[in-house]
Amino acid sequence: MPKPVRSRIKACEKCKAVSSTLEDAASCGLYTNLVIFLAGAALIPSFWAKLQTCLSDLRNRSSNVNTVFCGIVSAEQTAWLESHGCLVTSDPVDAVDVVALLSGHRLPYRIKS
Repeated sequence: MPKPVRSRIKACEKCKAVSSTLEDAASCGLYTNLVIFLAGAALIPSFWAKLQTCLSDLRNRSSNVNTVFCGIVSAEQTAWLESHGCLVTSDPVDAVDVVALLSGHRLPYRIKS
């Protein structure tokens, strides 16, 4: 079985793209709620550092956007995110439900087939 190719350059490019997108979305004034699906990206040290910097900058500019992170994160990362006013879950359904509730929808809001 071939080993996966790990490229620091690609990881750094993704870090920059995600933090730029997060910053744009949080600061444009069009959104009141954001869900960031991290998967396992927070476990990459360079990504986590960039995400922390971006989120700290946003909070320092008093961004009032509700932010929900969904993915695999450590207990320390969860504590850090929560200390910065973010909600954290590992379940994508829970993340969507939280944003639905924050947006004023009652659960269950899904269309039943």
